[in-house]
Amino acid sequence: MSAVPVDGPKHSAAVTAADQWGNVVVICHTINAVFWGWTGLFVDGVSIPDSASFQQAAILRAGPGKRLPDPTNPLIVLRDGRPAIGSSSIGAGLHPNTIGSLINALDFGMNPGEANAAPELLNRDSEGRAQFLAGQFQAATLEALKRMGLDYREVSDFDEILPSKGWWVGVSIDPATGVRQGTGSTKGTALAY
Repeated sequence: MSAVPVDGPKHSAAVTAADQWGNVVVICHTINAVFWGWTGLFVDGVSIPDSASFQQAAILRAGPGKRLPDPTNPLIVLRDGRPAIGSSSIGAGLHPNTIGSLINALDFGMNPGEANAAPELLNRDSEGRAQFLAGQFQAATLEALKRMGLDYREVSDFDEILPSKGWWVGVSIDPATGVRQGTGSTKGTALAY
């Protein structure tokens, strides 16, 4: 499975794979910048990222000459010592998207495709409000959210949530049957051989 955008920027990729023996590998490759970095500098076709421009606090915490913590989250979930789920994610919302997809898979028994397609409650706008596409939740659910005091925003245009979106790819292996299921993000592609 891969979250390499099919018709868009190709500066990051989340890849998850499972083989016939039940081995799983996950990786996230990124320049950790927005659209090849704001600098627009390229050397031999390779962009020079602007990661330090928006990570000043992390750089200060790490100290001079030290490596920054890796903000990506490729992971493998084990069941009885064997891989059960492998996933990776890209995008500004990679953490909430991964947590939501894992909750859907582990707590609600969804396969990776169902988990990935479920509405996201953890996506936040710049003011910290939950945001989601209009029509994703039933009216009763929205009323319950209001009663609980959750501040949220429904948007009609997918592009409005794009800046905070995460793109999750995952694969699962059923421990009883060995059946593998996978998903690519809405911006990527899922392949099986």
